[in-house]
Amino acid sequence: MSKKRGVSAQEKRDRLLTMLRVSLRPWSTKEIEKSAKSLGFHAMAIPDVLSGLLDDNLAIKEKIGSANYVWSFPSDAYKKAKTKHDTFSTEVEKLTAEIAAQNKMKQELEPGRERTSEYNEMYDDLKTKRAELKELNKTAQENAANDPEAIKDLDIMVQEIRTNVNRVTDNTFELQSYLVKKKNMDRKAVKDFLHISDSYDNI
Repeated sequence: MSKKRGVSAQEKRDRLLTMLRVSLRPWSTKEIEKSAKSLGFHAMAIPDVLSGLLDDNLAIKEKIGSANYVWSFPSDAYKKAKTKHDTFSTEVEKLTAEIAAQNKMKQELEPGRERTSEYNEMYDDLKTKRAELKELNKTAQENAANDPEAIKDLDIMVQEIRTNVNRVTDNTFELQSYLVKKKNMDRKAVKDFLHISDSYDNI
């Protein structure tokens, strides 16, 4: 003898919704719970099934007097569905327009953002000189107790490298200012493009 198949969650929803719509009248929650047996499932499942219908706007629940009543008229369901559809349609149109405007702005800002060979050379030179300066500063500290003349020459070299590094830094700031003010580019986007952070500054 085959085992009786249980009622699925979707079948419970369909049966309860059909009962509400066919009756064309409000039902108290107590009446709905009592009808569970005739619907073919346990009354304990009613709250979850009913909650799902309410969440999906397939049924309406209102408190009348001291009791809660639930109903589902086809006209109400249609109105709710149409309102939801219209709201989503408006939102889609708005987002579509915003995306189109952003894409247009992106296309307008693209020219001038390309990395030129001049920029690449300047950036590479800056990294090289910063590395050299770091090593020279380290050497200067290690030789602090050595010959004064050697330290003096080393200090002059460090000053020259510092001047060169700061010149490149100033040029980078000039380029940033040009892109922001003349090309109307976003400052954060420019910093990302130039690979500089908020701590980037002259030495």
